[in-house]
Amino acid sequence: MLNRQASALSGWKQVNDRIITARLQSLQAKTTIVQVYVPTEDASDIDKDAFYDQLQDVIDDTSHDVKLLLGDFNAQTDNKHQGLVHVIGPHGLARHTTDNGERLLLFCNVNGFCVGNKYYPHKDIHKKTW
Repeated sequence: MLNRQASALSGWKQVNDRIITARLQSLQAKTTIVQVYVPTEDASDIDKDAFYDQLQDVIDDTSHDVKLLLGDFNAQTDNKHQGLVHVIGPHGLARHTTDNGERLLLFCNVNGFCVGNKYYPHKDIHKKTW
C-alpha cells in the first residue's frame, strides 16, 4: 500500500519489536495505522501488562487521528459477551475466551475500538489462522 501512496506517508515509528506505527495524511484526515504482535497466551502476565500499557501510550499519542489497530493478537473470543455488542460481533468460532481475548476486549472497550473480523460472516476455514 505504501509504495502507491508514498506521498501520503508522513512518518513511521518502530515503538519496539512488537509495535510499529505509520501515519498517513489524506485529504480528509490523518490516519495512524498501528501494527502489533501481542505476546502469546503462554507469556507472563507482567509481559502482557507491559505490552498493553505501551500500546495504550501509543494510542493516546494519536488522539486526533483516525486509528486502525491491526495485527496478531494471539486471542480467542467467544460470542457470549453481553454488553459488548459495540466491541465484538456475532461471527466467530472460539468455544471460550482466552486471557488474551479478555485483554483485547477490555482494551477495545476502553478505547472505542471493535474487533472487525467478528462483524462479518466468513466461511469457517477463513476465521482462523494456523
